[in-house]
Amino acid sequence: MSRKIVWLVAWLLTTAACAEPDLELSIRYDRVNGLTQGERVLMDRSEIGRVTDVAYSADGDFQVKVVIRREFRQAVTENSRFLIIVDPAAQERRAIELLQVRPGGTPLADGTTVTGATRYSARLEQFLAGVEQNAQELQAQIKAFGEELRRIPESEAVRKLEQQVADLVAQLQQQGREAREKLLKEVLPRLEEEVEKLRRRLQDLGREDELAPLEREWEKLREVQSHT
Repeated sequence: MSRKIVWLVAWLLTTAACAEPDLELSIRYDRVNGLTQGERVLMDRSEIGRVTDVAYSADGDFQVKVVIRREFRQAVTENSRFLIIVDPAAQERRAIELLQVRPGGTPLADGTTVTGATRYSARLEQFLAGVEQNAQELQAQIKAFGEELRRIPESEAVRKLEQQVADLVAQLQQQGREAREKLLKEVLPRLEEEVEKLRRRLQDLGREDELAPLEREWEKLREVQSHT
């Protein structure tokens, strides 16, 4: 490919990127807390756009129109939430903060209407997304752990499984109720399956009494479950 063609392709790509328009969105809010036209849209405290209109609708809510600068439009996805905050640069003004509750997601199309969030609801979504990731990681760990248990002597398997249950109890005690519920729902059945497999192995060998320390930790886990 000649140098002229290479430069032409590069120029066309650059022109196409520059031609990408700004992103226009509408956000529904029950209250706008003094937000007005011209206020900033922020992400990580950097300005990425502006409020272009605030209007009270016939549906009894506020329709806030914003424009996001084109260089940031790929960062605005289905996982973006829009909160009305005090502008950190001017306490007498308001701003809209874009908060990503989980990584990735499909970018929003021009003209999309979304529902505004509160800081509590957005932070809760972030937290639960972290819990979900944690639960997935724990499931993978328990699966690998179960494969390891089948390759080691029963007495060592009991000790390892006892520690795994104790670790889960400690983790659950540090979480809020919603996080505990999710972890118990996602992780507990998998762990219980491994305990039952080990129980059957020991029953076949006539050594079920060796499960006593594990049973004590399992009772602690059940106690945490009963208070969730």
